[in-house]
Amino acid sequence: MRYLARFIFLLTSFFVSQSLFAQSTEKDLPVFYQELNRAESNNDTAQMIMSAIRIANTYQFMNIPDSSFYYNTFALKLSILEHDTAAMSGCYTNLGAETFNRGLYGMSKDFLNKAVHLDSLTGNEKQLALNLSFLGLVYGIQYIDAPDNQTFRNNSLSCVRKALSLDGDEYSRFNSYYAMTQYAMWDKKNDSVKYYYEKFSDIAVNSSLKPMKVSLDVDYLLYCKQHRKAIDYLLSQKVFFEKSKISMRFYYEKLTYVYEVFGDYKNAYETVWKEFRCQREISDDNTTRAIANVEAEKAAEVERIKREESEKVFAEQRKHLNTLIIALSVGLCLVLLVVVQFYRMWKIKRRANKILYQQKTEIEAQRDKIAFQNNEILSSINYAERIQRAAIPSQSDVNKLFPESFVYYKPRDIVSGDYYWAVKCGRFSVMITADCTGHGIPGAFLSMLGISSLKEFLATESDAEIPGMVLDKMRGFIKATLISKNDERVDDGMDMTVCCFDFEAMELRYALANQSAYIIRNGESIKLKGDRMPVGRYIVEKEHFQSLSVKLCKGDMVYMFSDGFQDQLGGTESDFGHKFMSKNLVVLLTGIYAQPMETQKTSIENAFNAWRNNRSQTDDVTLVGIRV
Repeated sequence: MRYLARFIFLLTSFFVSQSLFAQSTEKDLPVFYQELNRAESNNDTAQMIMSAIRIANTYQFMNIPDSSFYYNTFALKLSILEHDTAAMSGCYTNLGAETFNRGLYGMSKDFLNKAVHLDSLTGNEKQLALNLSFLGLVYGIQYIDAPDNQTFRNNSLSCVRKALSLDGDEYSRFNSYYAMTQYAMWDKKNDSVKYYYEKFSDIAVNSSLKPMKVSLDVDYLLYCKQHRKAIDYLLSQKVFFEKSKISMRFYYEKLTYVYEVFGDYKNAYETVWKEFRCQREISDDNTTRAIANVEAEKAAEVERIKREESEKVFAEQRKHLNTLIIALSVGLCLVLLVVVQFYRMWKIKRRANKILYQQKTEIEAQRDKIAFQNNEILSSINYAERIQRAAIPSQSDVNKLFPESFVYYKPRDIVSGDYYWAVKCGRFSVMITADCTGHGIPGAFLSMLGISSLKEFLATESDAEIPGMVLDKMRGFIKATLISKNDERVDDGMDMTVCCFDFEAMELRYALANQSAYIIRNGESIKLKGDRMPVGRYIVEKEHFQSLSVKLCKGDMVYMFSDGFQDQLGGTESDFGHKFMSKNLVVLLTGIYAQPMETQKTSIENAFNAWRNNRSQTDDVTLVGIRV
């Protein structure tokens, strides 16, 4: 229950902050920047504050914390100079939500306490209720980390109940009823659980609050011991979590917990990896640097304000001392008062420096812990990559069967869902390319399963004579293997090309399963026919894969490839990218087929990198070329 509670509080803060601040999108940024530049030219500080907050909120919704922290801090500086209390409160609220989403709860509590104090001064009841509900979540996290400290629990409940007593909006009541439902679940008070759950459900009709409605529905089903129903419901609602990496990390964390409760550790293991990949893309050094910059700028701003206040104090002191020189006794009293004031200021500054040092130490400890965990996981994946590399043939092994050949093999992640296999079966020299469902760790597991089964199904000359039968056996093996203990089917498989070269008869026997292969002869491309179904379960399955043959000519180039190259997104920097397409790949191969093998491989690699144009690789890529 403690693990679940941490997830609940995190997810509540994230989605409510997204609901509040997702008023604009990336396409609105140019307009906001124009507004900011125009306001700066006109010395319109109020408009500068408003534009900076809009930019910061847009970056927060886009999950770019560096820019979000920068513009929130920029707006905060201007609002302090202008004594704009409402704007200061808004900036502190934004910074509190941003640090909360990154797990920096001490910093979040400081920001939100400042916002609550300012809202109390201005009498902004709606904003005060919202910040109190947020603050209650922060104290809730601290109670989870230290369950024996009842002060945190009492502070959390006090903030949430006070928020409910105010005239707040739907978001503050959304936070508060969510938290009260969870406290009731912890205490196993069924009547209270039902009451607050119904209150929450009445509010959560807004589409932007749908993910949190889904989350609490799942918690309620688990509370009612309906585990299977909770899993099915959560899986059906995935679309509401796909707006950003942060929401998907929370979704996978939730799904992992539900699988663990249900006892489905296989799926729990898979979702842990998905959660890790999301976390790795979210928690990077840029975020830590941005937060550190905010702290440094905040400390500098505090020092500047203190310095200005000190200068004012000294100016007033000089003025009064000139007037009160006549009365020595009064002057001595004033000197004593100044000394006491300086001592108090020194103690306050020393206490503030101690707090800043503690916060810095906590941030560094968290950073080191994340770095250690990342290194441990990457070491395991790198070791898995060495195992996978050892399982597939090297270029020298391929050259023993095909003297004039090359293999362009480029995994998207460290390990790959693509693989290739070369083997001698009697008079046949066999080359196989395969593309498993998925990539990374899941794809690599499936590729190792495929390689091990090929060693059994493709071992003799009679096997190579009928390549379609090899695919039939592979399909039966995959379908029989990918069934969980509770008889649930796993609809994964692989696309595959099997080419059996008979160089004595100058004949190619082949079978294709949802892949493409070409022969380039005298500058003309010949597409090899095949079956448009994978090796695995399919909606419309034929009983057998076709075994086909084609005559070869001296100098022919045979190309076999997965769909990674043709599906790669790329193009110019001015657009979002589009696929390379298979027809363009055929044109590329036709243009280079006469070149030496190493030159062809270099040309293919250069074309792939030029097309990507610094974009991320979309899928694993495998392309094999063999000259007859």
